[in-house]
Amino acid sequence: MTITNQSLHEQQKIQSTAQQLEERGYRVVTEPSKSDLPFNLGGYLPDLIATKDEQGIVFEVKPSFKRISIDRLQNIAEQVASHDGWRFVLMTLDDESEEVLPLDRKDFPYWQDLQSRLLKVDTLIQESLFEPAILFLWSILEVLLRKKAVIENVPIERLPANNLLDHLYSRGQISMDQFEVFKDFLKLRNKTAHGIITPTDATGEMLILANHTIKSLVKEWELEDPFSL
Repeated sequence: MTITNQSLHEQQKIQSTAQQLEERGYRVVTEPSKSDLPFNLGGYLPDLIATKDEQGIVFEVKPSFKRISIDRLQNIAEQVASHDGWRFVLMTLDDESEEVLPLDRKDFPYWQDLQSRLLKVDTLIQESLFEPAILFLWSILEVLLRKKAVIENVPIERLPANNLLDHLYSRGQISMDQFEVFKDFLKLRNKTAHGIITPTDATGEMLILANHTIKSLVKEWELEDPFSL
């Protein structure tokens, strides 16, 4: 994609986001100036701001998640979140979701719900139903990663799961051993999703290891969550 095409796609993303927000009753300002911001963000200017009922959203739109300084954007996200009713959203052309509103912790399952889902995976494994177990377990891991990103105020919850893994590992939220297990499990999940998995003893062993690792991570992150539910 050329720079010109990148700019065009970014502008289309900004305009489509603005339109969706306006349809939901938000007042939207694209390419705002400093005077349009309700509070000081230093020299940072977002691509779009939206306000409604004393709440607001600050949007940064990028053509790709590559070459993005997550640390810088997390700092901005924390500044924005320090103001009641305000959230920061990073949007890219690679986003997994077309939803424009920011995700909140209330949008995710409680920790107990995740543990209950993992018990269902146990049942599937015991019955040697490996394919549904793999797909269900991956869905649990993916929602777990996005939940953690929101809790930590790291604006990466919309990224593809593979990139979520990379970022959370680089930030020390996931250990090297956990990371390697999840990367191997992702390969297994992709084969399963494309119908090319052949159930073997190795498949069962990988599934059991991933299941155990995810259970441990749920318990670990629940203990770290100051608002654990």
